[in-house]
Amino acid sequence: MTRIKKLAAMGAAALAVAAVPLMSMPQAQAGVPMSYTANGVYIRSYASTGATAYGMGYTIHRATAVCGAYGTSVGGNPWWIKHTDNSTGVRGYSSWHYTSFAGYSLPAYSSSTCPTAY
Repeated sequence: MTRIKKLAAMGAAALAVAAVPLMSMPQAQAGVPMSYTANGVYIRSYASTGATAYGMGYTIHRATAVCGAYGTSVGGNPWWIKHTDNSTGVRGYSSWHYTSFAGYSLPAYSSSTCPTAY
């Protein structure tokens, strides 16, 4: 096999691997801008409605998402977003139900990239 054919085969294989999602759950990439869709959204210590609330997010705040984590279902959605509220500096988890990533693509979720606790 010529060197060009080998490189072409390796490139095709890399594309095929990149196209396979790790899970069907979308995850915000590190540094993805996020906003809250309601006022008084709890920012919690981990992905549960029973976790300690560190603070609250508001629609006028902007935040930066780190990743998604599975937790307590809110509004029929069990996914939570690990993030930092840029307006207050508070870090923690908010229910995906109350967050928005308008205009941003959310790649496949990998549980190894978002631990349950902060």
